[in-house]
Amino acid sequence: MTIEELKAVLSEQMCQRVTQVLTFEGEDAVNIEELYQQVPAGFRGKLTVRSGSQYVWDLWQTDEDTWEFSSTQGSER
Repeated sequence: MTIEELKAVLSEQMCQRVTQVLTFEGEDAVNIEELYQQVPAGFRGKLTVRSGSQYVWDLWQTDEDTWEFSSTQGSER
């Protein structure tokens, strides 16, 4: 999955357009591997939506076909 494809998935989950995907440290994500977390297994980072609001997000797989998503609003960049 590319970062552009991930933006589309996150936009769908957030019900608003995601304009930027960042690593958890706040750097622009270049590839999906930068967002992978071993424990708990899944993906984590920060995102910015069209309004400029920033969120911390987590995406993890609970079984073969099911992915869970959560987000918490953080500070603006």
